[in-house]
Amino acid sequence: MPARDVLTAFTEEASRRMAVAVQPYYDVVERFGVESLEARVAQSLARLDLERAVRENHIDAANIGAGGSLSPDARGVLQDIISTDIYYAERFADDLPLLSRAQALVRANMYVATQRNTITDITSLELPTLPIYPKDSRLECTWHCKCNLQVVFLFGAGNADVYWDLDPAGREHCDDCLRLTASWRPLQIRAGQIVGQKRLRRDDLERLKVAFARLAA
Repeated sequence: MPARDVLTAFTEEASRRMAVAVQPYYDVVERFGVESLEARVAQSLARLDLERAVRENHIDAANIGAGGSLSPDARGVLQDIISTDIYYAERFADDLPLLSRAQALVRANMYVATQRNTITDITSLELPTLPIYPKDSRLECTWHCKCNLQVVFLFGAGNADVYWDLDPAGREHCDDCLRLTASWRPLQIRAGQIVGQKRLRRDDLERLKVAFARLAA
């Protein structure tokens, strides 16, 4: 996984693309009305723009996750991800006449989390199956999780260090994610195998929660 500033830059650009895809439709609706021919044409164009934004965002995310060089396996996974997300983007385009501009912008931005997950999905292809991943249903925060995996590939085949990075925008974090960010410092993978994971004691977790609470104050 890339550095936090790279993730932030990707998220901002992905959000911008998704917003730009729907804004022109509402400009036309405000001028001509939702039932006008112009609005129907604008809706068709918005569908194409949404598909393009989804495709470009996932491709950028995949290239970030792969360090700029996608393997054949990664290309196959990427195509499946894009096809699935475009299906939902087309349903989104169908719903535009039923949504206000503000509602559409919120919905457009919801796609960005899935697009950012592509970074992790592509990076994880080079790793053995990890004990758990962000958004896992076993986490206390389940799919609401906005944490990331940071993977540092080391010299030698199958060698990497994996870090659980807390959501930088979050003011509160669930106990599971706090444990993981403390115990995966790092999660060591050597020769394609996970070789060790620290265990966090309860009193260490409580001290960690207090420290994060002070930072968020």
